[in-house]
Amino acid sequence: MSDIEQQICAFLAAEAGLDSIDPAESLVESGLIDSAEVLNLVAFLEETFDLELDPADITLRNFDSVQQMAALVRQAQEG
Repeated sequence: MSDIEQQICAFLAAEAGLDSIDPAESLVESGLIDSAEVLNLVAFLEETFDLELDPADITLRNFDSVQQMAALVRQAQEG
């Protein structure tokens, strides 16, 4: 698991009161996040990784798993 994934997992686990989060788990299907929680995640990602996400990238699909969020962060850091 990458450092980015570890930080996202730690944040989500703390928010949900869980011990851990599977990076590949569908967070939408599991009920861990909904559209309102995505906004909280956007703020966390932008602050933690010092980046600004493109509004077009803020979709439930991009936030459905920790792995997808980590890929989004890497893409924003490279872009």
